[in-house]
Amino acid sequence: MNETIELKKYENGVGPLFACQLSLKMLIEDIRNDYSHRKTAETIYEWLGNYEGSIDELYEVSSEKSVFILEALEKYDINTTDSNLLLNYIDAIGSLKYQKDLNLCTFKMPINKS
Repeated sequence: MNETIELKKYENGVGPLFACQLSLKMLIEDIRNDYSHRKTAETIYEWLGNYEGSIDELYEVSSEKSVFILEALEKYDINTTDSNLLLNYIDAIGSLKYQKDLNLCTFKMPINKS
């Protein structure tokens, strides 16, 4: 799949961002996903490799990418006995869900003032 980028080159995420990249990598390598979905994952994987913020700021930087990453995290459970990686995976999901929920709360319907 990765004709355009070498994934290892962009594997720079640490902590929860590494867990995000790992889930995106699984999405990219899963041939059951359609090509455009895999290309989007590849683009976001590369973007995350260059991202200099924290997981807690990710939704603010790009809500669309954050939702895509969250869906990949939820679709591809990380099967590991490495407790550090597992904690980072849980932290990534928790943070992105919190940011998404918080953002949804700020977009309430306007109050009818009649």
